[in-house]
Amino acid sequence: MVTLECESTGSRPRAIMTWWKGSQKIQSGNEIISDNGNLTLSTLSFVPTPEDHGKKFTCTAENPSLSNSLIEDSRTITVH
Repeated sequence: MVTLECESTGSRPRAIMTWWKGSQKIQSGNEIISDNGNLTLSTLSFVPTPEDHGKKFTCTAENPSLSNSLIEDSRTITVH
């Protein structure tokens, strides 16, 4: 099992979190939002397959009220 985490802080309204495998949008992870709404944590858990070897998984966070607010972080996974 692989678990990837993505965190966004300070967005008002809260950021919209999206997960990508390469250029393919994938099912969103589980989200936890802090009581004060200042932090959003998205967790993506999956069992990798040999086809996932070398794939780039990207999390994007975007404030829906601001144009050009998209930020992202990526990880490339190795499957043995």
